[in-house]
Amino acid sequence: MEEFRKDVLKNVSIPLNQIFQEFDEYFKMKNRIIYDEVSKNVLGIAKDEILSRFFLDDTKLKDVLYLPEILSLAEYMKENNFEYFTRNWNTYGYYHYEHGYKLKELIEELRPYANRIKEERFKKRKSIKESDLLIVEKINFIETDFGKYGLPEYDEFVKIINEVAIKSDFLRLLPILMRTLFENLLYYIFRDGLNAEYTDFYYRSSQYRPRNFSQLISLLKYLTRDKVFRKYSRETINEYTLNNLVEIKKIGNWTVHEILNQVDSDFPDKWREKTNRLVTILLALYKNVNGHKIDKLDDDVVNKIEFKFGISKNFNKLYKIFARKEIGINMSKELIILYEKIGESKLLDILKLTVRALDNVGYAFEGDLFRIYVIYKGSANKIYMENNSKKFDYEHPENNPDVKTEFLRYFREECQKNGIKVKG
Repeated sequence: MEEFRKDVLKNVSIPLNQIFQEFDEYFKMKNRIIYDEVSKNVLGIAKDEILSRFFLDDTKLKDVLYLPEILSLAEYMKENNFEYFTRNWNTYGYYHYEHGYKLKELIEELRPYANRIKEERFKKRKSIKESDLLIVEKINFIETDFGKYGLPEYDEFVKIINEVAIKSDFLRLLPILMRTLFENLLYYIFRDGLNAEYTDFYYRSSQYRPRNFSQLISLLKYLTRDKVFRKYSRETINEYTLNNLVEIKKIGNWTVHEILNQVDSDFPDKWREKTNRLVTILLALYKNVNGHKIDKLDDDVVNKIEFKFGISKNFNKLYKIFARKEIGINMSKELIILYEKIGESKLLDILKLTVRALDNVGYAFEGDLFRIYVIYKGSANKIYMENNSKKFDYEHPENNPDVKTEFLRYFREECQKNGIKVKG
């Protein structure tokens, strides 16, 4: 193995020294952070404990034959920099995003050599010390004990995930298992953390089944805007967290062709840290909300969720009005009242609702569309003004032909996308 060690070191000495420098700067920075409750359990861990988590110590850290474990440590640091700090945040001159991207580059550069070392380990099984042999087998893809969070039923499932992650013959099952794990975790959070009044948010009672993963992620995103829910999540559900959940949803939906071409031996290494981080965040959230049953969410948040999922009584009433054969002037007041109850919404959402409803008739007349514009003039003007500096007559929108033209053009495009003819 000594010759092999020298051969690998000859090719990786420069990026490896750079990654060691990143490690030194990270540990120096870590000692200067004032931790809050959220980050303490991750960032507040002592250096020796972090190294042991990846079966490293100060001696092994400098040995190139431990490159697979060294890259796992680098992934851990990279994810911390992206997860717990905003883009421009720096800790005494340590710019977290810059170091995160630098670590990402070094990991990608060194990954082929780490794979060579893994292959060599298996080739030389009989000649390598048992302690070295067990390095790869010991590191679980998911490390958390779910039983400690009151979810022992997950432990057997996690065991299956960990076994699949180290067996090349079954590795391609990993994306599907990951999706299943997080979809169920989100469902448990909402089921055990929200009052029965909000059951329809995460469970489609009319169809006797939970909402799909995409809807559960959307629900989580909306709930982060609620002050009570934020107290329980302690601000850990951020854009980075949500993006990773969306990514897991995507890989869980990969076609057979995508799975065969994109799930290789690198896949567990690329996803181990992200997965463990998400597990930690969601289990901490589950522990905080379990048994509390949030019984009152912000009205604005509730309105947006109901509108998104089409479960609001006001939404359904509005839909029925739009679905009538004609949208007359006499309905304007009723629509305005309903619109105020539903709350401010993106114009695109209103358009999609309207287009879907008008589809029952088959045609959308420009006279009707302009009356809709009058009702939603605030949203229409707001969109138009994003690209124009003109002042508009909000009280009499009909005096703003440019806005009217822009709105009708936009609405026509939405109708055409949905196969609806526009007359008039």
